[in-house]
Amino acid sequence: MVFRAAGPEDHKILSALSDSIYNSVINKAQYNWPVGSLSAELEKTQTYVSELNGKIVSFICYRDLGDVLEISVLGTLPDQQKMGFQRQLLQQLQVIAAKQRKGLLLEVHQQNERALHLYQQAGFVLLNVRKKYYSDSGDAFVMKWDQQ
Repeated sequence: MVFRAAGPEDHKILSALSDSIYNSVINKAQYNWPVGSLSAELEKTQTYVSELNGKIVSFICYRDLGDVLEISVLGTLPDQQKMGFQRQLLQQLQVIAAKQRKGLLLEVHQQNERALHLYQQAGFVLLNVRKKYYSDSGDAFVMKWDQQ
């Protein structure tokens, strides 16, 4: 597997990957990136990807907010899920954050159990709850990771 920074030449592929993820989830609020919406986010964030055999299978987008890096989206192709790609991307971003002496921040739908488990295993802790944040009135759990 290759972990690398994404460039503008990857944006079309990443948008299609995001659309595929969105179309595969049952509760659309749990992947809050409707078809076609990732393009604008890619212009505003830094993005890293995981490649397997030369194909992008997973990605993570984040913003530098000064004292913390905020993860805006983390996704993996539906047929490549549960293979550790997201865990590895999170670990790579934790290394980047630690080198910069920054924490990581994200929000996740309260019912997205797989994501919550992933983030808890990676050392994220609950910081705050945003009540009825998502389109299905689900709460957003704001989680933070700090370097040890």
